[in-house]
Amino acid sequence: MRIRKQIEDLTTKEKETIHYKISEKAGLYTTEVYYKGELINTVVTDYDPLEPGVTSEVLSSSINKEIATPAEYYDWDGVRFAKGYGIKYPHPDYSSNSVQPWEDVTLTGNKLYHRHISKATSETIAALHLLLQALSLVAV
Repeated sequence: MRIRKQIEDLTTKEKETIHYKISEKAGLYTTEVYYKGELINTVVTDYDPLEPGVTSEVLSSSINKEIATPAEYYDWDGVRFAKGYGIKYPHPDYSSNSVQPWEDVTLTGNKLYHRHISKATSETIAALHLLLQALSLVAV
């Protein structure tokens, strides 16, 4: 199977295309990555990287757990939250709520919805806020 993904440089607006070729043989999946027609990487896995949810599952089970920091846990509106040293702001506890840092998730509380945004989404929002501040369109 061949897949093509286009990525855009957010600063220059230049677009590049990355090509992926995925093949299966004897229960192993080979993913070849091509950039500008040249093979730049090959990865062999025992799972189909296109199967919905499998990549997130593999990442969450194999990722090195973040360094443990002393945290305080509390329940608010039926959702478990964490705060403490090394935690920039109180947020839903990852393990209690089956949330990963790279996911955008909405948790349903007793009366409210609690939106956890991924680190990438958070960084995009922060960058946009800084840009708007620089253009004097929002208050500091």
